[in-house]
Parts: sequence; structure tokens; C-alpha cells
Amino acid sequence: MKIVQKETLLDRRLLVGEMVRDKCLNDAARRIGWFLLNRVNQQTGTCWPGYERLAEDSGLSRATVARAINMLIKCSYFSYRQGGGKRQANYPGEEIGRTNTYIPIYESDQRPAGMLPFLDDD
Repeated sequence: MKIVQKETLLDRRLLVGEMVRDKCLNDAARRIGWFLLNRVNQQTGTCWPGYERLAEDSGLSRATVARAINMLIKCSYFSYRQGGGKRQANYPGEEIGRTNTYIPIYESDQRPAGMLPFLDDD
């Protein structure tokens, strides 16, 4: 699997379009996919928000966020590295865990057949 580090706005638009049309994804997975894409670091091509951050941003429960991320990974919209992310301490002495690192997969050939990018001719 190739990691695209310098994605364009068009790459993100196409990926969001694929997620919107994919009948295998539920609304929660589409929403979390959008929030993950909005947090991608343009230098590294990755993002590392925790479940709590995504739950707060999306208005979904932590359990729903976890299920949505698993669905996005299973459907090949994102890959991940366990515990590779960064986390800042909220207060002195807090034990800091490591969040997962998420990597968008922009190549549609990595996904099941029938989910190809859609471009308007207009």
C-alpha cells in the first residue's frame, strides 16, 4: 500500500465522494471519515485524533466512533498504525497514552469493485 503524503484538495474531495456513495458505510462512518480527513497533516499525510476528540467533534459516542473507524478501515478508506500518534497532557503529571495514526487511502483500486471516483464533466 502506497501512502500519499502530498494529497490535493481534489484527492480529498474524491475520497469524500466515494464515502458518500458507498452503501457499505453508515452515516456515522461517513461523518468520522470527513472529520479524519479534515485533521490530516499535510506534511506527513497522517492524522492522529483520539476517539474522545472525534466523539466531541462529531457529536457521536466514543463507541460509535470506534465502530465507524473499524468500518472505514475494513472498507479500505483508511489504514492505521496502532499507538503511533501524539497526545498532549491536559494537566501536569497526567499519564500520556498514544493515539492511533490514521492514513487515508486515496487510491480507489484498493477498495471493492464498483466504487470508482466520480467527476462531473461540467
